[in-house]
Amino acid sequence: MSETSTIRTVSFDKDFSDFRGAIRKDTVDLKRDLIRLIGQGFNLAEIVQSLSGKYHVSQRDIYYHYSTLDKWTQYFLTTQQAKQDFLSSCIRLDYIYRSFSFLYLNSSDTNVKLGALNGMLRTIRDKAELKKDQEIDVLIKEVEEIKKTLGEKR
Repeated sequence: MSETSTIRTVSFDKDFSDFRGAIRKDTVDLKRDLIRLIGQGFNLAEIVQSLSGKYHVSQRDIYYHYSTLDKWTQYFLTTQQAKQDFLSSCIRLDYIYRSFSFLYLNSSDTNVKLGALNGMLRTIRDKAELKKDQEIDVLIKEVEEIKKTLGEKR
């Protein structure tokens, strides 16, 4: 990483007034990687270690970004890369679900079956949360389009 960091100006609508101004490109990349790794099902501790080493930031910063995830996630869900990350996250969750169902069907131990069922339920919940966030983003865009058309008719 070079000594001078690239600054990219990002414009946000009214919902993201906290983030007006310039955001460092490496911060944008860090947040994108954070979303991607969460979607791929990695443990938060592993994500923090990986990203703190990759971007040369403290673990505290990454935990802060994770705690404020709901405030800045909508911006990333509107970009093309985020849509690809969303799809890869869904594919990853499907793979995890199939792995757990294979364990459930092929094991004779009840503890393994219970663990597999628990894992299946977690992946279903995670996938539902991902889809809910995606649907909310689509609804917000539709409302904005309706507001524009109503404003034009007046």
